[in-house]
Amino acid sequence: MNTKRQEERIAAYSKIAEEYHKQFTTELQKKPLDRKIYDLFFDRVVNTGKVLEIGCGPGQISNYLWMRGLDITGVDISPEMVEVATKYNSNIEFVTGNVFELKFFDNSIHGVVAPFLIVNFDLEEVTEAFKEIHRILVQEGVFLVTFHVGNDEKVVINDYLEAGNKLTFTHFRVKTIKDLLTKIGFTITETIVKEPYEGEKTIRAFIFAKK
Repeated sequence: MNTKRQEERIAAYSKIAEEYHKQFTTELQKKPLDRKIYDLFFDRVVNTGKVLEIGCGPGQISNYLWMRGLDITGVDISPEMVEVATKYNSNIEFVTGNVFELKFFDNSIHGVVAPFLIVNFDLEEVTEAFKEIHRILVQEGVFLVTFHVGNDEKVVINDYLEAGNKLTFTHFRVKTIKDLLTKIGFTITETIVKEPYEGEKTIRAFIFAKK
């Protein structure tokens, strides 16, 4: 993990936690395919055991799954994001946590959903994150990861939701992420690639895998 980059990400997202909630809290209402994919995740993990959303931000995905009936805990590296998530979703547990050093036992988690967790990571960081998620999942545990599709190129946004708030995104090839998951020990079960909805600028990929 690049400590400096991690600190920059924490600072950038912490600055915009409330604004992020305002802009994205209702996003699933206009994304029927996304809802269907999260419904499928729900169907696969409900009543199995402990489930996490890693990189939960202000908690909109956790809230959607909780409203369906899932007992889920949200994890985010930004304390401010966790504070905002808790403020608007008081029935759900949210905790500050680092995907590179998760405070969960080996083989203790039955499902992990990670919507756009990896979008600000380089490939080495994605590898570290996937290894940690693999470690905490039980055998046959379900993993759903989402990311922006591209040619493994970096895209710098200088004013992300706020003037001067700089973030670096990586748009990954689907093959890059699939190959990495397989190398770490996951079995890929489905890959869904979709065109941008109105207001989106990138193709999005959803990959289901299991340990």
